[in-house]
Amino acid sequence: MKKLFKQIIFIACLGLFVITQTGCFALLVGAAAGAGGYAWVKGALEQNFNANVTQVHSAILRAMQELKLAVIEDNYDHLKGKVIAEMASGEKVTTDINAMTEKVTKVKIRVGIVGDRSKSDMILTAIKKNL
Repeated sequence: MKKLFKQIIFIACLGLFVITQTGCFALLVGAAAGAGGYAWVKGALEQNFNANVTQVHSAILRAMQELKLAVIEDNYDHLKGKVIAEMASGEKVTTDINAMTEKVTKVKIRVGIVGDRSKSDMILTAIKKNL
């Protein structure tokens, strides 16, 4: 009985290790967060919105205008898009828009080359306000 218990614990630990090492764990956590969750990933802030690409794109443009960021590139279609703006300091703000489904859109915000979390949070708040 004791040996069986140890084997079960070992298999459970091994399974948990495999899940966390293959990236599936991040997928599970992201799925659990749903469309409202956000994450800081490799210098970019990511958020899923319950809206289509057109609605999110419009909200991004309004947010950039509200924050007085100069839009220097703007292109999108019904599946993806990109808006690049420039802050008064010269830092570039890149927002990538990707349709996850017809009604869920992922936005990735990167400020500068390596990312600035506080400025990305400020931009994300403005996008949410305009959506």
